This record gives sequence, C-alpha cells and structure tokens, in this order.
Amino acid sequence: MKLPVFIRFISIAMMFMWVLSGCGGSDSTNEKENNDQAVEESSGEEMDEENSTEEVSELTDTGTDTSESEGTETEAEWDVSKLKQIKGFTDIMDKFSLISYSFDSPGSSLKITMQRVGEEEVNGELTNHIKVNMEEDGGSGEAIELWVSSEGETKRMVAGGERMEGEMLQMAGQSYVMMLLMPFNMTDRTEVTNILKNQTEYPGVKVSKLGKDQKTIGEVKMDTYTYEVTSEGEKSTWEVGDLGEYQVMTSWRVQQDQGDASFQISDLELRR
Repeated sequence: MKLPVFIRFISIAMMFMWVLSGCGGSDSTNEKENNDQAVEESSGEEMDEENSTEEVSELTDTGTDTSESEGTETEAEWDVSKLKQIKGFTDIMDKFSLISYSFDSPGSSLKITMQRVGEEEVNGELTNHIKVNMEEDGGSGEAIELWVSSEGETKRMVAGGERMEGEMLQMAGQSYVMMLLMPFNMTDRTEVTNILKNQTEYPGVKVSKLGKDQKTIGEVKMDTYTYEVTSEGEKSTWEVGDLGEYQVMTSWRVQQDQGDASFQISDLELRR
C-alpha cells in the first residue's frame, strides 16, 4: 500500500473525529456543568427557570400535550430503548457479516466496506479474518485483509498483496481498526445513546423528533427514527435503525458553515 494514501486515510479519520467533537454531548463532567451554567445564565434573558424546565419537558415528551391517547401512541412509536453503544471490534463482528458505510465532507469522501471471512488462528491465537475495501473520493479503492483479535489488535495484515510485519504491522493495523470503528466511536464520544434515552439530563441540548420511517439497507429491512439535535447552535440530524434485538446509528449529518459533514451505512448483512 502506498504510504501517502495511508496517511490520507488517517487524516480523514482525524478530521471526522474533530467534526463531531463538539456536537451532541459533552466530553467531560466540567463541560457538562458549563452547559448547565450557560442554560441558567441565559434563562434570565429569555425565560425564568421554571419555564426553561417546562420547555425541556416538552422536548422530551413530544406529543403528550395533544391528548392522552395520542401521547401514549407516540411514545410507543419512538422506542429507542434498544439503542446500543458498539464499543469494540468484536461487537461489530458479533453483529454484522458485512457492513459498508461512507463519510462525506466538503472536498472529500471515504467509503469503507468490511466483510467477515471467518475465524482463523494466527500464531495460536483466535482472530476474526476480514476483508476491507476503502474508496477515497470515488476512486477504485484499496483492498486490505486483517486478522484481528478479540481485543482489537491486528495480528496479521495484507495490503496491496504485501504482508506487513513488525512495527509497520502494529502502526497500520491499529490505524485501520481505528478507522473501522470510527463511526461507532463517534457516537460514543458524542453520547448519542445517553442523549436520546435521557434527554432531560442534557439541558444544553435540544432534541426534536422529525419522523419514523421504514427503509432497507442491503438485505436488512428496518424501522428508522430520525432526530434533529442542536448543541451550542450547531444542528445535526441523527437516524437510528431498529434491527430487532438492538438498534444502531445508521446515519448522521452535521450542518456547518463550510458545508455539511455526514456518515451513512449503505450496505448491511447481519450475522446468522
């Protein structure tokens, strides 16, 4: 694999981590406390504290003020209790046999397709063997094979027909695993799961429900729930897909002055 292309992939990964670093939830307790303080300070100009609490309640329980029966039906339709945080490489391998997703931002795009081949031993250790294709800006793509342990450590790697060894294996293997986990790490970093499940704990974040739909991604048909989330004046759209036993983030879009940045799952096969 050509080194400049590899470095370009890493720069795209870091760019997307930066894009979402300020969107959604806070990254520390101090930051969350600052959000709380900002809400309290602004309440004197726009509304008193009691009205602010009522507004947060309205955002959390959309539809409950129209009628009792309609409110109950709305809550049933908007169940995100099974929204999962995918925290590691093994989580992906346990759930999907194929996943393809893309990142787009002004001036660049990256599409990653990951297919599970199976479990294989490498030097006596059981690993997940996967084939990965990465396409930058609509190009022909770069084919890579990885053998990754349950701890997320790459034990063997073949890129461009060349087997990597030693320090290059460790550096490149760790970087590729990071990129494969990137969309899931982002949702963890921005506390997506916690915000959608416990909106009242994030008074500095405004959540609006936009719609419920049905869509098919690859061979998987699912219900989807879409939300608009505003944090510190920046708007983003989150879509959650219901896969039965669990739910995952299927797309997000962040609106920025220089242009939108987005993530979307385009193909999916579940483990059987």
